[in-house]
Amino acid sequence: MTIRLVAADLDDTLLDSDGTLRPRTLEAIEGCRRRGVVVTVASGRMFRSIVPYGALMGDNLTLIAYNGGLIREAASGRTLRHRTVEAGLAADVLALCRRRGWYVQTYIDDELYVESRDDDRARAYEKLAAIEAVPLGDAYWDLDGEPTKMLLIDDATAMVSIAEEMRSRFAGRLSLPRSKPGYLEVVPLDVDKGRALAFLARSMGLGREEVMAIGDGENDLTMIEWAGLGVAMANGSPLARERAAIVTASNDDDGVALALERHVLSLP
Repeated sequence: MTIRLVAADLDDTLLDSDGTLRPRTLEAIEGCRRRGVVVTVASGRMFRSIVPYGALMGDNLTLIAYNGGLIREAASGRTLRHRTVEAGLAADVLALCRRRGWYVQTYIDDELYVESRDDDRARAYEKLAAIEAVPLGDAYWDLDGEPTKMLLIDDATAMVSIAEEMRSRFAGRLSLPRSKPGYLEVVPLDVDKGRALAFLARSMGLGREEVMAIGDGENDLTMIEWAGLGVAMANGSPLARERAAIVTASNDDDGVALALERHVLSLP
């Protein structure tokens, strides 16, 4: 099996715990480029938050953002695929979150909207993603439009019951993966990283046996399972490690670099 395309999650996979692309990882990615192997990002983050990393990894890479909701070329801005949450469904999510007192942020046209930037969760996310949110105050709860994604954030314990209620309420209407223990993603039913990766591979004329996927979270499961070679990080969730064909080292121990070295660069 010759790998021609590698899609890797960003947070807790490509990036170490300090949010850095480690030198060994960049060297391995450059080695893949020299062999004609494309290494790209498949993240839950918004598009413009992952563009700077894509620029370090290649020229005009096609990036998968919003858990597969948006596939777009980094340099040209050309969109290959875009899926959004229907406006009425988004309004229902906002109404439920307001009644329950749950924190939720909303992404429309690659802008991040919140009720207030003073919320600790908004501030933490802005720091993580290096993005400044747009605060709308009370008008946030009447936000009109079709979001590419919405994101609920709470502590991991509280998120268990939040996710259960959300999945019960929106079963068959929305996809609701947990990208981190305290994150619940809200995306259209036909959106996940596996579908997005399959679309990208087809656009490149590649079969799944030519694709590697690397990730750590629940939202990475679909691409780990779809790819010809699915790789989980040692720091990944139990489900990710169980479903993957192989488990590499952690994000702080050059896990992505090791996977590329062993399964791409070491082959003739």
